[in-house]
Amino acid sequence: MNLRGMLVFTNVPFTSFLKDVMNVASDYALLRRFVEIPWDNESIDPVAFKDLPELKPIYGFASRLWGKYRNELVKSSDLLELIEK
Repeated sequence: MNLRGMLVFTNVPFTSFLKDVMNVASDYALLRRFVEIPWDNESIDPVAFKDLPELKPIYGFASRLWGKYRNELVKSSDLLELIEK
């Protein structure tokens, strides 16, 4: 069984999500499994959807980068140093 937590960033209000879940779930113990951390309540500007950036897959690039520079990347002591390399 996977007992690890999950972190989700979303613009859906937690109460709306929880109401949908409670319509399907039968156990109110489900409420104890969520921790809500409220963020700034700012809606997304619809204009932002008109000029979306082109997304490209990174897995092939990362795989080639790892294969070519693995020995150097492994020497990184922390994430910041890895990013800089």
